[in-house]
Amino acid sequence: MADDRACFEGILWVLRSGACRKDLPDWCPSPSTCWRRLAEWKEAGLFVGM
Repeated sequence: MADDRACFEGILWVLRSGACRKDLPDWCPSPSTCWRRLAEWKEAGLFVGM
């Protein structure tokens, strides 16, 4: 299972850099894993307005 912190840092990297999620650096989990985790967090109410 991918590390929550690594997923969060990957999401932040995309938001800060303006890059496409498919361009995540190698140190990040896969783009689909990061965005699936973001969807889970949003559904749980941890993120509002994203």
